Amino acid sequence: MRAYRVIDRIQVEPHILFIRIEPTDIKVTLRDVFNSLSNLAWISDFDKPYIQDAFQVRAEETVNYISNNIIVQSDDKITSDSGEVVVSELSRLAVISEMGYLDIHLAELIKSQAVGNDGFDFFSKNMNKVILFGEAKFNSRQNAYGAALEQIERFERIKQDVSDIKEIVEFCC
Repeated sequence: MRAYRVIDRIQVEPHILFIRIEPTDIKVTLRDVFNSLSNLAWISDFDKPYIQDAFQVRAEETVNYISNNIIVQSDDKITSDSGEVVVSELSRLAVISEMGYLDIHLAELIKSQAVGNDGFDFFSKNMNKVILFGEAKFNSRQNAYGAALEQIERFERIKQDVSDIKEIVEFCC
């Protein structure tokens, strides 16, 4: 059983595909998300030990945060942060499986903070070497599309995608 199912898949414009997913079973979803986040084998792909060490420290901080603060029925900061990581990971998995993009771990695992980083939540690259940036939001009471779209628009305005390049160059280029 997959952690999610596709509810909508709409080609909005030639370069814009809208995919809406829904978790299938919260236990399966959380297990799959945690397994994905805690699998740090990708770090061994880097040939320089100092790069491996840097990503190991960053990734372990995020995995520890999520494992200690996994989602509860609440609107507190921990639930919101954990929920956003789950939504980000499911979105990332959908981009990989539905669109055939490169499997690159969440930005939370590779950026400098364990949670709440200032950039996009995930990114990937397709066979045409186009980099996709993704932003996910979580709200336990309503859908959070508006908040995600607002942040994407703000990130585009301030050129956050350009700023994030320094973090992702090791994975995409």
